[in-house]
Amino acid sequence: MEQRQSDSYRCQIVRQFLLTINDETTRLTCFLYMRGFQDSEILRALHLPQQQLRNIKDQLAFDLIKAGIQNTEQPISAQERRSESEPECCLAENVSDSA
Repeated sequence: MEQRQSDSYRCQIVRQFLLTINDETTRLTCFLYMRGFQDSEILRALHLPQQQLRNIKDQLAFDLIKAGIQNTEQPISAQERRSESEPECCLAENVSDSA
């Protein structure tokens, strides 16, 4: 029971964190990372230069630590990600729903 409450509380913190992201590129980057995408896939999907992705990752890492969110889960395998994936047109709509 405690684990379920802990997971629920963590999800609530992540949802609140996502609501504070104003930049759409950062929001989409975060969404793709939550879906298990690799850096190279994100660079292709969002047409970003490597330096911009590095800056986004650094800012996200800083903001996540500041918000008290720690990454405790293992990355999703490519096969699992592919089975859950959604068309790109749906990415922006699902960002706030996917925490």
